[in-house]
Amino acid sequence: MGVTLKDIAEKAGVSISTVSRVINNDQSRPVSEHTSEIVWNYVDQLGYNKHKKNNQQNSTTTKSIGFILNDTPKIYNHPFFSVMLEGLEDEARKQGYSIAFSYTQADLEVPAIEHKLVSQEEADGVIIIAEYIEEKFFNELKDSFENIVIFDNRNPDIHDYDAINVQRREAAAEIVEYLVELGHQEIAFIGAALIGSNHDTVVHEDRYLGFADVMKRHGLPIREKYVKKADWEMGLAYEKMKEILELDELPTAVFVASDYMSIGAMRAIHEAGLEIPADISIVSYDNIKMAPFTNPPLTTVHVPKEEIGRQLVKTLIDRINGDIHMPLQIIAPTELKIRKSAAPPRQ
Repeated sequence: MGVTLKDIAEKAGVSISTVSRVINNDQSRPVSEHTSEIVWNYVDQLGYNKHKKNNQQNSTTTKSIGFILNDTPKIYNHPFFSVMLEGLEDEARKQGYSIAFSYTQADLEVPAIEHKLVSQEEADGVIIIAEYIEEKFFNELKDSFENIVIFDNRNPDIHDYDAINVQRREAAAEIVEYLVELGHQEIAFIGAALIGSNHDTVVHEDRYLGFADVMKRHGLPIREKYVKKADWEMGLAYEKMKEILELDELPTAVFVASDYMSIGAMRAIHEAGLEIPADISIVSYDNIKMAPFTNPPLTTVHVPKEEIGRQLVKTLIDRINGDIHMPLQIIAPTELKIRKSAAPPRQ
C-alpha cells in the first residue's frame, strides 16, 4: 500500500486535514509557513505522490461505502428513517457495494471514533443523513473522502456537494393551506419550532416556517399558546397536545410536524373525549406506514423515503464512477395524502 495522508500526518504531528491543505495549497484555510515546511519535508521523505495516488483512486475502488446518520433515537427502528435506510442498503447491495461503516453524529463526538473515520481509506464514499453538519467536521471528511452525498443538511456554510433534499417548507405550507381552504383559522402547531447549532445560531425548522408562511399570508393569528415544541417525540407530543386541550379556547385544527408525533397527539385528543375531525382536525407530515391505519386515517404529506435512500446510493456511485462533474442538487417530490383526519370546522 502506498504512502497516505495519514502516514504524513502521523510523522509531522498534525491532522490529516492540515496535510491536505498544505499539499493542495488551500488558501481558504492557510497553514503557517513553519508547519508547511514540516509537512513538505515528510512528503519528500516518504515519497508521497499526490497525482499517482489520485490516479490509483480513480482506477481502483473498494466497492464499499459508509454512512453517517443523525442522532434520532433508535434510528434503525424509526418509522421514517428505517424505511430510508432499507432502500439505501438494498440499493447498495444491488449495485454490488458493501457497507464499510455506519456511525451516528453522537458516535463522532468521541475523539477516537472521529479520528478513525477521517483516517480510514476503506470506503469509496460517504452518505450523510443529518440536519446540521459542522463545517470543520465536513472539511475534515472531504480531506479523507472525495465522494460525499448528503441528505437534509441545513448548514448554509456547507456547499459544493451532491445533495438530495425535500422542500419541507413548501410541503408544510401546502398542507396548512389545505386546512385554511377547509375553513380553519385557529390552527395549532406541534413540532420542533426551533433547531440550533454549535455555532450559537438558531433557525426556525422548515415545517414551522411553512406553517407560519400560510398563516401570515391569510392574515391569521399565530398564537403562542398554540405553538408547542415536542422535539420529534411521540410522548412529548402527547403531553403538548394535552396542554393545548386544557386551554379555555381550543384551536379547530392542529398541524403536527411528523406522523410519529401525531400518534401521541391523536391519543390525547381521544382521551379528552373529542372526536377527530368533528371536534378538531389534525394533519401531519411524512406518511409513515402507520398513517393509513390511525383512527381516523391520517391526512399527511407523503415523503418518498425508500426512493430517497436508493437515490442517495445511485448518486454516490455516479460520483465514484466519474459520471457527475458538478455538484448535483436533487429535490425529492412530496405529495398531499388526503384521508379522514381533517374536515371543515364545526359551526
